[in-house]
Amino acid sequence: MRELKIPRLNRLARVAFVASVMFAVSRVKGVSPRKHKITTKRNRSRGLVEHANIRLWAPLDRVLSVVWVTPNVHKIHHSRDSSETNSNYGNVLSIYDRMFGTFMPTEHASSVVYGLDDADPVRSSSLPRLLAMPFLEAESVLRETRANARRQEAQLTADRRRMSVLPDRKVRNGSKPAR
Repeated sequence: MRELKIPRLNRLARVAFVASVMFAVSRVKGVSPRKHKITTKRNRSRGLVEHANIRLWAPLDRVLSVVWVTPNVHKIHHSRDSSETNSNYGNVLSIYDRMFGTFMPTEHASSVVYGLDDADPVRSSSLPRLLAMPFLEAESVLRETRANARRQEAQLTADRRRMSVLPDRKVRNGSKPAR
């Protein structure tokens, strides 16, 4: 029998917890377990199609994307360009993006450049490195925050020393302070 390591066990426990809460909520709303299962499978399938690297025949894609989210419609949402990233949020129907002004046509979907502007291509060249990126970024932010706190503390200490009048220091006008 294979042992489960603690991090994996925690991840599985979180997924199971979320799934059980969603199931419980659907049961409270009166949804049968069968309907819940069908809806979950349909949503997962839709997500796979939405993120698939499939090229539809351009005229068909244009017609379908009037109402439906095709892979080319959603692909634009994953662009490096922020104007494209902030578009095509829909999962099923593209009419909502059209209604709220966030729709971007699929004509330039083939030229979309994926990724993050601040990601180093060398550091993000493998799956393990991609998975480690959020933790490395958090570590970097923590180090920078600590360094800023040390600088601020040093500046505060220096300011306090300048503001205090010690017996062996001269005051601003050059005379020694009175005791």
